[in-house]
Amino acid sequence: MDRKQVIFRIFLSIVIGGAIGVERERKNRPAGFRTHILVCIGSCMAVMIQLYIIEYMKEMIQINGEFKYLLSADISRMASQVITGVGFLGAGTIIRDKGSVKGLTTAASIWVVACIGISVGLGF
Repeated sequence: MDRKQVIFRIFLSIVIGGAIGVERERKNRPAGFRTHILVCIGSCMAVMIQLYIIEYMKEMIQINGEFKYLLSADISRMASQVITGVGFLGAGTIIRDKGSVKGLTTAASIWVVACIGISVGLGF
């Protein structure tokens, strides 16, 4: 992955996260424009780092074949941890008050933005 692809993916995650965040911001919800952008960028960068690590490990194995017994990589590991971590972030936006639940849609939008960021980071 070259620098142009990295910059494009980060820019695309800003645009998509911002588009979803604007709607939340207009409705004065706890997580708005900036939060959605940061979640989308963060998840995008996490999986791009994972892709870089995998490519680096492939190069190390090509240099020294013995490394294939020492190194292991799972492309889904970083993405799954992002989704788990963002779940806790979303839980912070949910408020239960006198039988009503507020912030559930905002929590869901944060989780969806993280999934979109993962998709953008992977190149989909």
